[in-house]
Amino acid sequence: MKRLSSIFLPLALLCSSCTSSSSNSFDTVNLTNQEPVFDYLAAYKEQSGTVKKHTDLRIYQIMVESFQDGDPNRNYDVGYGPSSHRGDLRGIINSLDYIKSLNMNAIWLTPIFESAPSDKDKSKLDATGYYTRNYYKIDRNFGDENTLKELVDKAHEKGIYVILDGVFGHFRDDLVNTSPKGNKISTTDKCIGSNQSFYPPVAHTLCTDFNDGGKSLEYFKELVEYYIETYKIDGFRLDQAYQVPIEILSILRETIEDVSKKVEYINYEGKSVHPLGYVVGEIWTDNPTIVSTGYGKNDNIGLYSNFDFALRYGLVQTLATEEWGKQIHVARNI
Repeated sequence: MKRLSSIFLPLALLCSSCTSSSSNSFDTVNLTNQEPVFDYLAAYKEQSGTVKKHTDLRIYQIMVESFQDGDPNRNYDVGYGPSSHRGDLRGIINSLDYIKSLNMNAIWLTPIFESAPSDKDKSKLDATGYYTRNYYKIDRNFGDENTLKELVDKAHEKGIYVILDGVFGHFRDDLVNTSPKGNKISTTDKCIGSNQSFYPPVAHTLCTDFNDGGKSLEYFKELVEYYIETYKIDGFRLDQAYQVPIEILSILRETIEDVSKKVEYINYEGKSVHPLGYVVGEIWTDNPTIVSTGYGKNDNIGLYSNFDFALRYGLVQTLATEEWGKQIHVARNI
């Protein structure tokens, strides 16, 4: 088998602590005092028999365009790094047994929504998927809607959850901006950075204006409902979650939980279960900011899980080499 371009780490090592020093000027969320946190996953544990607690999620990250080439007719042929950039959904399907053999029980896919407007206009940035053109279409360079459904069904048959990358704060400026129900995203050229200050967007991109009376929220509520109901996906990793206000994060999390409780599929044990309904935020900054922009205050809780990138980079640099080429050389006595 070819070398697999991916990263896998236990979720417990990727999620930051929900507590912080009392010297901070904002309230913090104490997991030990927040019963809904444990109820939230316990409901799915009882029905799936797979996840016993949140630290039992072992997520295998897949950078789709640089992963496995399962369909020679679907390729980006361009991207960042040394990969051949010919990865696709079929390649992931072909690799499920390998992923399972590593004792993984979940996969997180980098964005699979349509990015490049045409085969002539494919760019490195499009290949990453992090600037979407159409949230309701699967990128043709990765596969199609039927292939995604096959991937999710086969993953579930093997006891593997499927988590999609939700990029709700920014997108291409030629976004196909009407949902099946007629909802629209309000756009702005004032993007929110991890320090909560504004910055101009990347060329030919825009950001979401959530200060629009709930219009954009309705769009994304419909979107998460669509992917859970149609494909039975198990949750979302929210890219640059700090671009989404805490109160919106809370509503989206609750929407994902609620719709997941209404959807069922047959798992690897032949039991009828619900999608996991999991949500984790990516907030690439220090822990106090992760707490304030991801978890929120005790009376205004946003998400229950957020990535701790500082710890992630320390681990990757110690065990391997991260994407910027940095590595910690550890002397070992033999």
